[in-house]
Amino acid sequence: MAVIPDISIVGRFTRMTNEQLYAILEDEANLLVEKIKLSIPATGIRDTQNRLANCIKYEKIDNLTIRVFADENAAPYFSYLEHGTQPHDIYPKNKQALKFSINGKNVFAKRIRHPGTRAYQPFNLSVIENKNNIIRRVKTLSELNPEK
Repeated sequence: MAVIPDISIVGRFTRMTNEQLYAILEDEANLLVEKIKLSIPATGIRDTQNRLANCIKYEKIDNLTIRVFADENAAPYFSYLEHGTQPHDIYPKNKQALKFSINGKNVFAKRIRHPGTRAYQPFNLSVIENKNNIIRRVKTLSELNPEK
């Protein structure tokens, strides 16, 4: 979850109206949501219903704050993609054995040792990339509007 942008950066630009700032923030929030969705890797996590992409949203907090976040109710496994996982054991929940296929052949196991998942950080990396873009846009608009 992230709040964009850091208001301490934007607050320095006094020549802009709140409406102008909010328009930039909303536009950047839309761009950021799309960037995060595009950066979610297609391999490694089965996401046939696009839950990962659809869980990325934004909401208005106030006139100068928009929160971009991953709705973990929609895709509770998003944090695994963002932060990775440690090696761990997987056990069957409702059956006596796990069933999966390797090279088209069914395999059964009472337990498997998962090697862990690396952190892809689609959210964090996208926020970092967009932060400078937000600052640049606010500075440019502020320079174009000498009066508030």
